[in-house]
Amino acid sequence: MLVDISMLGLVKAHCDRIPRYDYNPDGDKLPPCHLLSPPPQSPPHPSPPPLPSPPLLPSPPPHPSPPPHPSPPPVPQACPPIPNQGGEQGDYGLVYERRARPDININHLTQSVVLPKMQEAMVFVNALHHASLDDAVSKLDNDTLHRLCNPPQECLSIDSPGTKYSIKTYLTLEHSSQVAYQSVCNVAKRNFAGAPGVEDILSSYSVEKLIANYTSIQTVEHDMCPDTCLAYTGPFAALEECPLCGISRWNQEKLHASHGCIKVATRKFTTILLGPQIQGLYRDPQSAQEMQYLYEQTQQILEQVRQTGEIPGVDDVTMGWDYLGAVLDGDIKPDDVVLMVSMDSAQLYNSKALDCWMYIWIALNFPPDKCYRKAHILPGSFIPGPNKPKNVDSFLFVGMHHLAALQREGLRIWNASHNVNLRSDLYLLFTTADGPGLVYWDGMVGHRGKNGC
Repeated sequence: MLVDISMLGLVKAHCDRIPRYDYNPDGDKLPPCHLLSPPPQSPPHPSPPPLPSPPLLPSPPPHPSPPPHPSPPPVPQACPPIPNQGGEQGDYGLVYERRARPDININHLTQSVVLPKMQEAMVFVNALHHASLDDAVSKLDNDTLHRLCNPPQECLSIDSPGTKYSIKTYLTLEHSSQVAYQSVCNVAKRNFAGAPGVEDILSSYSVEKLIANYTSIQTVEHDMCPDTCLAYTGPFAALEECPLCGISRWNQEKLHASHGCIKVATRKFTTILLGPQIQGLYRDPQSAQEMQYLYEQTQQILEQVRQTGEIPGVDDVTMGWDYLGAVLDGDIKPDDVVLMVSMDSAQLYNSKALDCWMYIWIALNFPPDKCYRKAHILPGSFIPGPNKPKNVDSFLFVGMHHLAALQREGLRIWNASHNVNLRSDLYLLFTTADGPGLVYWDGMVGHRGKNGC
């Protein structure tokens, strides 16, 4: 499932239940409430004594009904054994109440919705439910698809001084033009002619390709409205113009010049694929070793819960039941990657009203002091401005579709720290944003709405 965030409660120790009793002020225990007879009521006015009548035999006192037997306590279900790194089954002796899984018939829900906005949303949900790496939404070429199924099994090493110089120069001049980069490299070749590695200085195109290969960056582009209203994905994929603003999808100059034969989108937005980036993290031995933190920390927390029955002070995601419940249910396994996605907007220039929306992936397998470092942040997508997107779901759909496809088919990974091939199932734990941005995840009215949800 795409998002599985639910609360998990511990079942307390078994205790004997007793029937409820009332207690008087003196502390004497009285019989159960339903066996007490009401107190006698005195007549409002005195009446003359009745005439004597023949004596009657005393009737036997009624037998009090026994108190109802307490219902037996619910039998908790034991957690499944947690697999250790070596493949053995670890029994932590934890007893807890399993989280109830929602039973949702997506096809029936799609047919029953009436409101147009909900119908659009259900089209996206259905596409995520049937997502695949080789469908039309993914737009993966053969090389990228082959790499996802067969990850490279060698560590990348850069030994040439010229190649190192090219990468450092490119990153230093990241805000400059390609002409500026090429000029600096040409000066270095002339001034240091004959130096070791000077002939290995790369062109701008070559160094970009090398960095993309080293970081496993793979991008896909999709058409969008020129006014940033929506992206032409899901239910909008076949439209010729924006249903919100009415602007044509195609570049009018090229369309008229070709007499309507050449259709080129006016604007596109970029999505950076998540799967190749995760494969790149495991391709580096140090990074792959650091990503073992989540599993090792989880074992320590579960062991402490087994011994003391309590979770220590909460200072990491491993100490919350949103995560531990998924581990005990078997939804998160030792080799899985746990993710958090965060979305926000940014103003790129101080003197220009040019806003850009973006979202990033955070791999929670890293320690807390490293998972938020720039080297470990995984970019998701960039939505160009200058206007605020009106249908954010259409932009988020591409990245979420790729995630759903990887969840269905699994992500093949080569772990450089152990030199093993493994399959990882991606688990999206949290969707985060600031206050105004959260409405795009939960679909609520937002802080400017007249009526709350």
